Amino acid sequence: MNSNPETEPLLDYKDKEFQNEKEIESLINDQIRKGFIVKVYSILLIQLLITTLFVILALIFPSLNSFIKNSTLFYILAIILIFSVFPVLICYPHLLKAVPYNYIFLSVFTLGESYLVAMFTCNYTPKSVIVALILTLSTVLSLTYYAWTCKSDFTVYGGVLYSLLSSLIVGCFILIFVRIPFLYLVTDIFSLLLFSAYIIYDTQIIVRNDTKYHITSEDYILAALNLYLDIINIFLEFLSLFGSRN
Repeated sequence: MNSNPETEPLLDYKDKEFQNEKEIESLINDQIRKGFIVKVYSILLIQLLITTLFVILALIFPSLNSFIKNSTLFYILAIILIFSVFPVLICYPHLLKAVPYNYIFLSVFTLGESYLVAMFTCNYTPKSVIVALILTLSTVLSLTYYAWTCKSDFTVYGGVLYSLLSSLIVGCFILIFVRIPFLYLVTDIFSLLLFSAYIIYDTQIIVRNDTKYHITSEDYILAALNLYLDIINIFLEFLSLFGSRN
């Protein structure tokens, strides 16, 4: 059957129009994703700067160092701040997308976590803290670059990582009652490897659209919080493994 030559130009025009719409849609999605990535890493940078400031102040001023070590009240308040945020976010996850509540919860959590990190570093020498910071920075940058450039999809291992994290939490709870130095060492190494893997996973769900799982542009607070916790845990494990106590 011969096609009508009068309809062929019309079909070509519709195909080109459809292709143009797809290209425009793809361009808009790319711009939204780029804006999302910039926002996530900007929030993450502010969180890390706040935590670093807490640590530096605790190391520079001996009186503040002694206060943080011996202040049970502020330690309890920091714990309350952190654990009061999680139930709210679990029961009302939509608040992570609601401005300004999401920024308020993130600020509260960051301040509480920063105080606890500063409290942990007070038990180590300044040289040990600096070494742990350098190791953390080099590790995170290397893993981030790998997650951006590698062709493998690590988001498919999310279930495995969650299972390992659950096992780690149970193991840490057991170690509260069973004090065996060798198990502490094994736990630190396991934690370091696990959160290093989480850096790759959390980075890929943020920066890539071609993976099996990726986070939406509305979940920028959740994305920044995930990376922040990964980095903090890597830093603490490096400090625990290689740090010299005061």
